[in-house]
Amino acid sequence: MSFFDTAFVVDLMREQRRNVVGPAHKKLQQLDETPVRLSYLVVCELEAGAELHQGQGERQRVHRVYELFEIVYPDERFALVYGTTLAELKRQKLTVAAMDLLIGVQALVDNEVVITRHVRHFQKIPNLRVEDY
Repeated sequence: MSFFDTAFVVDLMREQRRNVVGPAHKKLQQLDETPVRLSYLVVCELEAGAELHQGQGERQRVHRVYELFEIVYPDERFALVYGTTLAELKRQKLTVAAMDLLIGVQALVDNEVVITRHVRHFQKIPNLRVEDY
């Protein structure tokens, strides 16, 4: 299984709006039958983006894209994995943006790959598998 990060979903929506088969659509096609999910944290970022866009059409587009994927919510395992991951990053004197860390931790909890065009944002997270597109 795989998780898409926020940038992937935004790229997918832009490609749909432009009616183009770009890198996001190609990656989706390449994954074929592989189950792909979205972290609820990605949903939060998409909702913030729709609000900043200030258009009802954008919010509707965002909500339509949710129908394509299973949305995964943090569970009781999340806090422990987050705590150990953040502590390890601090020991190594590494920083990762808060939302990227949270999205990465969700993938770690479920032992999944994060698919992103921002590999460098996620590659510092110990034991996280990351793919670009």
